[in-house]
Amino acid sequence: MHALNHEGRHFSVAGPLNVTSSEQGQPVLIQAGSSGPGQQLAARHAEVVFTAQQDIGAALEFATGLRKQVADAGRDPRHCLIMPGLMPIIGATEAEAHDKLAQLQSFTDQSNALAILAEQLAVDVSGFALDAPLPPLPSDIVVHSRSALLIRLARERNLTLRQLYHLVASARGHQIVAGTAEQVADHMIEWVRAGAADGFNIMPAYFPGGFEDFTREVVPILQARGAFRREYEGRTLRDHLQLPHPQRG
Repeated sequence: MHALNHEGRHFSVAGPLNVTSSEQGQPVLIQAGSSGPGQQLAARHAEVVFTAQQDIGAALEFATGLRKQVADAGRDPRHCLIMPGLMPIIGATEAEAHDKLAQLQSFTDQSNALAILAEQLAVDVSGFALDAPLPPLPSDIVVHSRSALLIRLARERNLTLRQLYHLVASARGHQIVAGTAEQVADHMIEWVRAGAADGFNIMPAYFPGGFEDFTREVVPILQARGAFRREYEGRTLRDHLQLPHPQRG
């Protein structure tokens, strides 16, 4: 332990903290945000970046740009992992998986979903037709990274407002991959091999079943293809992510 003696703009503290230091040296710094300022912050400090790209082209463009910024900041891009959110919906067949997704989405509370979508888009959508494409939005709204992603997705896929709010309500705008365990594994491996991601933040639709489906059915396929470990080689999250250990003070 050592005295911090920190004096800053927001707080001052003498310390020391009366707990032992972490085996990791410091916690893994995980940051979310794909905006320009968010990427600049990630390039300087983040060790894991949580993103929400929906297609492999946009994800690869984001990853390529971010890795360049990390290198320009004097850091090793391998020490800033890009891990998009992914909600797997797994069925014995693709049709069964889509039926399961439809059943899950039938439980969505429409008013709550519209409120979430309005928050994400920064515009009131309650007066829009649910089964028509997203109409032109006011030009004076503040478009941030998440709203830009949703607007782009709605335009490219011609999504109705109902489809868009289901996407946001189900996975907060992250990928939903509905299919067999093989198809989910194929998707994940394709993204990593293309350089569009270093891994994924798995977001099960429900617990414990959604998580158990993934670990029981998808993980063995990833292991068989050499895309996922069979045993842990370290003791900490930092070890598992193969991130360097900062010098302990």
